[in-house]
Amino acid sequence: RDAKAVDAANSEQRCLATTIYHEARGEPREGQVAVAYVIVNRRGKSQFPATICEVVKQGAENGSENCQFSTWCDGRAEQKNAEELDDSLMIAAGVLAGDLSDPTEGSQWFHSVGATPSWAKSFIATVRIGKHQFYRSSEHDTASQ
Repeated sequence: RDAKAVDAANSEQRCLATTIYHEARGEPREGQVAVAYVIVNRRGKSQFPATICEVVKQGAENGSENCQFSTWCDGRAEQKNAEELDDSLMIAAGVLAGDLSDPTEGSQWFHSVGATPSWAKSFIATVRIGKHQFYRSSEHDTASQ
């Protein structure tokens, strides 16, 4: 691969890992993989952007009101634990390489258990992993995965 392709792949992995870190650190490994797959499952779908970095930053340009993943728009200083970030980078690499399977049944949304966002009733609950509940759209065809 040429240098631009390698840089793009590294950037996608970094965006995915950063989001895994902030959305799911402290969750079991399966929960971190699940959050990664929500992002990957959104990529390129009609209501979502084409790249992982665009998916995780969607809405951030409009402030936190419409932000999909708060780490990209909450304005808080980002302090990272190096070991936990390394784990997130490894999970991101495994998901992107196809070495880790999707535990979410094709989900594209999740929320913390205990919260009941208004959007949840528009989707089908798939699995609960750790402290997150995952959802997919009603049009989803698991056979097409």
